[in-house]
Amino acid sequence: MFVGVGGTASALVYNGQGNDIKRPLQVDAPENPIPHGFNSAEDFQQFGSLLRSELPEGTQPLFQGSAVTGRSYSTGKPFDVGRQSDFDLALAGPDLFGKAKALNLKTKDGTRIGPLSAKNLEDLGLSVLQSQLSGLAGRPVEFMLFDSIESALKRPSIWVP
Repeated sequence: MFVGVGGTASALVYNGQGNDIKRPLQVDAPENPIPHGFNSAEDFQQFGSLLRSELPEGTQPLFQGSAVTGRSYSTGKPFDVGRQSDFDLALAGPDLFGKAKALNLKTKDGTRIGPLSAKNLEDLGLSVLQSQLSGLAGRPVEFMLFDSIESALKRPSIWVP
């Protein structure tokens, strides 16, 4: 189970202000390039390897939410303080997003779908992966789909290595 906050890793951090994907806000930044909830760069790498190995080709995973910002968007509470925080993962790419739209899943702003329900996950073939990642991390993992990496990077994000 991953419970701490990591140090440095080969992760790209974006500020969510729509910055150019070729110019990350921070690279290997000592502040916190590893999402909250991991003890080490190795734990983050292990999680990322499992995630990437099971995603459709062309789908880019990104950490978002409180694991990136350190605070809950809705309550402002710090990550893992007084509760167990989840991992919010953006899955960006036209193929998975298109499959979800073909299933008539509702989009938000035309660029985002989710968080995905258990039925959505099953229909999209992501339920086993979600379960594996939740087990590995020892915390809930939620998926949101984005039509493109550019849309996803409008929110604070950490690139999954």
